[in-house]
Amino acid sequence: MNVKVAIIDDEKLARDRIRKLLEEDVEILILGEAREAKQGLQLIREKKPELIFLDINMPGIDGFEMLQHINTEDRPFVIFSTAHPEFALKAFDVLATDYLLKPFDEERFFKALNNAKSRIAEWKSARLGRQLLHIAENYKNQQTKGQISFTIKKNGRTNEIDPDDIHWFESNGNYVNLHLNSSKYLHRITLKEVANILESFGHFLQIHRSIIINLNHLEKSSYLQNNEFEFFMKNGTRLRSSKSYKGAIANWLNGTL
Repeated sequence: MNVKVAIIDDEKLARDRIRKLLEEDVEILILGEAREAKQGLQLIREKKPELIFLDINMPGIDGFEMLQHINTEDRPFVIFSTAHPEFALKAFDVLATDYLLKPFDEERFFKALNNAKSRIAEWKSARLGRQLLHIAENYKNQQTKGQISFTIKKNGRTNEIDPDDIHWFESNGNYVNLHLNSSKYLHRITLKEVANILESFGHFLQIHRSIIINLNHLEKSSYLQNNEFEFFMKNGTRLRSSKSYKGAIANWLNGTL
């Protein structure tokens, strides 16, 4: 496992020593060095190291202030390397991986490095697991969506209608009216069954016990009164919600803010 590392320290001798020790580990890829925080931030943005060796007292802003300028999701693991023992508690408050007090010996250095490598390996493994799960879920959803359509027979011909082409569904007893842009089809299925089918799509919203709308064909919505809303579809249709669906509509609205 290769680990991408950057060194940020205003003392050249300190940078040289850290580099020399890092070069003894074949799994380390040194991306670069910086002699002050501003250069360090640029190095992190451009090279995206997984681990940085960071001094605290540097020209301009110090190491702690530098970390505040890095987005949480972009922040590398940090090993502080400093001659000031008084900052140790603060270093761990900002979740530093380790705190090397200059002058440190090789044993202490490699203990810190190996600990950081172990934590990075765990982080990479967890990230890979999340990525694979996301890919699997997307694939499953796409496969499911690709298998769903509504078969309509009209004038002796059979047509397959993609759910994404339907602007809204309207209950009609044991049937459902499928409203497209400028046409309507009657299909033998209940609205409850339609709701179950559309659950994996994520862009359909039931606003009434007899109405499910396709949010991709929604122009806008507005609050009326008494927990009711009006929905303006792109084809000019206006649909009114019922009070009992105010919770579902509120959840959708909160997710769009």
